[in-house]
Amino acid sequence: MPDGALAPLSTLTRRLFADSPQLELRRSHLARAEFIDAATLDAIAASEAWQQTAAFIRRMIDERIPVLLFGDYDVDGSTAAFLLFRWMRARGASGNIFLPSRFRHGYGLDSGVIAQSVEQGYRALIALDCGTANLAEIAEARAAGLDVLVIDHHTPKDSLPDCTVFNPHLLEQLPPLCTAGLVLLAIMQLEEDPAALAGDELELAGLATLADIVPLVPENWYLVHQALRLLPGTGNLGAQELLKISQLHGIDIFTARQLAFQVIPRMNAAGRMRSAKLICDLLASQDREEARRQALQLDLLNRERKEVTDDNYRQAARQALGFEDAPALVLSDPGWHIGVLGIVAARIAEQFRRPAIVLSQSPQEAEMLTGSARSHGGLSLVESLAGCSAELESFGGHAAAAGVKLKRDALDAFREAWMDSVARIQSASASDEQAEVSPHEDWSLLPELRISEMSAVLEDELWLLAPFDTVLPAPRCRLSGVHVGRCSYMGRERTHLNLVLTDGQRQVRVAAFNMSHLQPRLQPGTSLQAVIELEPDNWNNQRSIMLRLIGLITEDGSQIS
Repeated sequence: MPDGALAPLSTLTRRLFADSPQLELRRSHLARAEFIDAATLDAIAASEAWQQTAAFIRRMIDERIPVLLFGDYDVDGSTAAFLLFRWMRARGASGNIFLPSRFRHGYGLDSGVIAQSVEQGYRALIALDCGTANLAEIAEARAAGLDVLVIDHHTPKDSLPDCTVFNPHLLEQLPPLCTAGLVLLAIMQLEEDPAALAGDELELAGLATLADIVPLVPENWYLVHQALRLLPGTGNLGAQELLKISQLHGIDIFTARQLAFQVIPRMNAAGRMRSAKLICDLLASQDREEARRQALQLDLLNRERKEVTDDNYRQAARQALGFEDAPALVLSDPGWHIGVLGIVAARIAEQFRRPAIVLSQSPQEAEMLTGSARSHGGLSLVESLAGCSAELESFGGHAAAAGVKLKRDALDAFREAWMDSVARIQSASASDEQAEVSPHEDWSLLPELRISEMSAVLEDELWLLAPFDTVLPAPRCRLSGVHVGRCSYMGRERTHLNLVLTDGQRQVRVAAFNMSHLQPRLQPGTSLQAVIELEPDNWNNQRSIMLRLIGLITEDGSQIS
């Protein structure tokens, strides 16, 4: 797409997004059809970290050094391993992929696997989506004669491993890509003939980017934006069959919500319930019937994962009720399934509106607890965990998601220390902002929208700019000049509302999820302002904009949610 090919955004769209600079950053990436702009690529190429990374990978290929690619058991780690290994093998490299078991090995490099790789004749190791914090294991690998490269995006500790590390946290020129994004960048930089690529790299890296919930800065946003458009026509047989079994076959453009709720959970179910190798096998499949069987296996594992998750969540939620005044939640039960702790933690954090850590018995060490942390309210988990690291055996991750390990008898001390750490950070944050309440909570400050302003132009522009996240949130506004046309319950348990609002001339449908308690206030004819969030939707493959209810502003100015 040449420069200048995109028409200027409408005044309404700019108003809804408060003229965020992200609007033009996203449009510039589309106009130039660039993943990363040329100036940034030049700066990366000139860095010592990239030059050492490139030299390592080229040497593996040129000298056919047996190399083990050690990934992670999630979508990002397994997709990164698949993409890099496929590219290297097609150019003559010798080696294989190893994806650890969540149950036998846990997260990160494993000493036993390293020792076994040496016995099997491997002479080099590439750690993908792990390794930055594995100082001891990398020292063991080096001592055993392995050359080591780390391609990872996790937050480093105070010390770094003794090897080349290609990580956005250590190279300011690098955008905050996930590991599959870093691998895509490496392949693009190393490949002399773009026509020699398989052709599915961009959509698979974009899928992994969405799965890993990295911030959608322009580079990450571009990857996901392209994945939503390229995956429906992907040439990857495994991805095709996965889309079919996810009931997404035949759709022209996906929404981020469709991938996040229908495709990614099925992929992650492999590592959560059995082995992430299933993801690599699926993506590598060259036989449609084989790919269909593998996709079905992922679907069955995901059904099992749902049952286990729901059961563990109910137990964790009951436990959380005992910590009503705590600024953060640390919940633990030795019987909870190790593969779903992250999902349960995310649900708990959302439901109780607090950062949460969910722990279970470590499968590898009887005296240890292991678990997942999920943030809420913008708290940096890495910062909060660093503030109580004396009570932990290890931790690592990102601002929004992290993993922890601690001794069983340290649970109570850790709970108190982490709650204190969270409270300190929240207090300092509130002091810095000089306000306990975010101005965004005053709905009267939101832009106003009338039904008469809603048009095909607005719809097209929202689809162009999506997906949204904290970098550029989905626009919220006050839908004014409306009254209730009708209101009915939705869902088997009648927890949602289907609300029709009208200005007397036109009407719009508003979805009120988990807001059935508002039904008595939404009688036909009631005048109000609806606070709504706009997001792309393609129900039944019909492109539209969903209006999601956030709350109500009554005639006397009261805010109700």
